[in-house]
Amino acid sequence: MRAPEIILALAVCLRAAGQTAVTDAWVVNPAAQAAAPGLRAVLPNVQRVRVEGGFVVVESAGIALQSLGALEAGEREAPLGPRHFVYRIPLSPKPAATPSPTPLGLTGAFLNGVPIFHPVSALSWRDQDLWHLDAVAAAERTSGTKAPRVTGLLGFALDGYPVYGASAARSSYQLRKITKRTVLPDGTELTPAQEGPPVSTEYPLGSFAEDYEFVPGSGDLDEHNGRTINGKYAYFLTEGYPHLIGPTYAGEVEKANPISGETHVPDTGNARMITPHVVDSGAPTPLIFRIPDSKGREIPYLEKVHEKPIHLVIVSEDLADFAHIHPERGADGIWRVSHTFPRGGLYTLYADYTPPGGTQTIARFELVVGGPAGKPVAAPAPVLSRLTLPAELTTGRDLRLRFDLSQTDLEPYLGAWAHIMIVSEDRREFIHAHPLEDAAAMTDANPWQHSHAVPGPGPAVVETVTGFRRPGLYRLWAQFQRRGEVITETWSFRVGTGEVVPGEVGPGEVLPAKAADADAIRIHVSATGFSPARLEIPAGKPARLAFDRPDAQNCAGTVVFPELGIRKALPPGEVTVIEIPAGAARTLHFACGMNMLRGELIVR
Repeated sequence: MRAPEIILALAVCLRAAGQTAVTDAWVVNPAAQAAAPGLRAVLPNVQRVRVEGGFVVVESAGIALQSLGALEAGEREAPLGPRHFVYRIPLSPKPAATPSPTPLGLTGAFLNGVPIFHPVSALSWRDQDLWHLDAVAAAERTSGTKAPRVTGLLGFALDGYPVYGASAARSSYQLRKITKRTVLPDGTELTPAQEGPPVSTEYPLGSFAEDYEFVPGSGDLDEHNGRTINGKYAYFLTEGYPHLIGPTYAGEVEKANPISGETHVPDTGNARMITPHVVDSGAPTPLIFRIPDSKGREIPYLEKVHEKPIHLVIVSEDLADFAHIHPERGADGIWRVSHTFPRGGLYTLYADYTPPGGTQTIARFELVVGGPAGKPVAAPAPVLSRLTLPAELTTGRDLRLRFDLSQTDLEPYLGAWAHIMIVSEDRREFIHAHPLEDAAAMTDANPWQHSHAVPGPGPAVVETVTGFRRPGLYRLWAQFQRRGEVITETWSFRVGTGEVVPGEVGPGEVLPAKAADADAIRIHVSATGFSPARLEIPAGKPARLAFDRPDAQNCAGTVVFPELGIRKALPPGEVTVIEIPAGAARTLHFACGMNMLRGELIVR
């Protein structure tokens, strides 16, 4: 059967089955009821429909006799092997008082049991979760064919409202008039490290979901990609983004894992943590995080740094217990993870995340855990690595930490050869460091992958550079991955003496400018990055940049301009001037901190 005939046959099939009642419009496979479980798992179309409370529950393997082509795009669900989808759809949909975001995955179901996916693809530029491929448009480009223009009732969203096929309805999401991808549709100005690729023939407008913005009145549909007809609300298939269901639901959706508990206010950042009223050791505890923007709205996406949007580090008061885990965003835009605290007592939690348009943020929480305190388990002696510290461990200077490895078959762990966490004895100081990499050698060979582990065999030595603001006892955890296993090794040392005891338990102000540097453009360097991170200089004229770095706890001590071949040390506590030669109009980049801190110099 040719593609147009398949589309026509599917349209007829959907119209024939397309009564508006959510209970009887489904394309049910009659063989599913009598089939053995193993066979039923691979049967096409809907396998079972039942009413449960105020919901119709639809089960399917997500397989259909007729393909909907690009409309089935959704890389967030593993396609390999039989799948078992269970859709719970309200019998009587109700308008939402406050619209909730559609989840990054299932948003509804076609009548044949195939899932309706969110239009945002699992692929994002540099895997940063900021510039997302339009999943349907990407599937159309890959196949070379347009998604079928099916008419009639197509399915239902998870809020209960129906989804209809192609009609005269037009989306109100329009392409933005941009040439550079430096600002999100909501007006958030991104840092140079977060911007997407320039608009080009390789990445034309419409490649990314963020290339569109909602323009009220420009089409027939609202921000949810639907409208009310004859007193009834419905979503509609449109040729452009968001294709079926918009980025938010129009109706109320069933709430999974409702939030209950008490809020703990962090020392820094806007994040809030929510836990049960009573937290005891020895049992899984849900930890819930809300990260709002300046207007109090849930931030839909956090930048993925080292493959995760949030790195949550948990340490006990005596620094004996340690965990490094990663909350995941739910359909409601709230971040959740479960953790079992091994003992009762006071714990400190550090949530390390980077919001769009912002820089690294560390939110710090204190949590009292009930249950017996018990005795701390002694950390085993390091076997995989040997730590060498500088002869003088003092504050206010760049310090190189060296790990000599007994094995050279390491695998990258979360995009790096190692993750290094350091916490002070009073838990006020927290450092999350990574191995030194050559910022000039970092490339985007795969634009959909972001890694700080240069391809090749595992290293024999891992080094990092960091600094300390205050003297005292510190504990260090180094995490490596070998043969699929994450290995954590621990040391303690005292800043000021250089003493190393294996297994034992703020950014500065702007420096004053010198008279000779008065005509230089000042760039402040701190743990949160460059300020400003994006600046302009005139073409055809030389320029002088004065890097002001008062603090050692950032940047790893060297700034690199890869296009100019400039590499210069930035000693802490000093202002370093760099001469930029005259050149033609172009964009230059500079970076430090193992390429984690990035800046952009626009020559025009």
